[in-house]
Amino acid sequence: MAEDLHRVELTDSFLARLEAIEAFLIEADAGAAFDDLLDQLRSTVIPNLARFPRIGRR
Repeated sequence: MAEDLHRVELTDSFLARLEAIEAFLIEADAGAAFDDLLDQLRSTVIPNLARFPRIGRR
């Protein structure tokens, strides 16, 4: 039986904060850390929210 997956939407405020994190890490010469963050968001956080939407904020 297939799992019901929910659509995960990224809010404007989340995207703005992500841009601020990227700018900070680039300025700190740690651009690779931002790539790692994006990888974790795509591979773990977003799939978990799709499977278990109540673990996130409304």
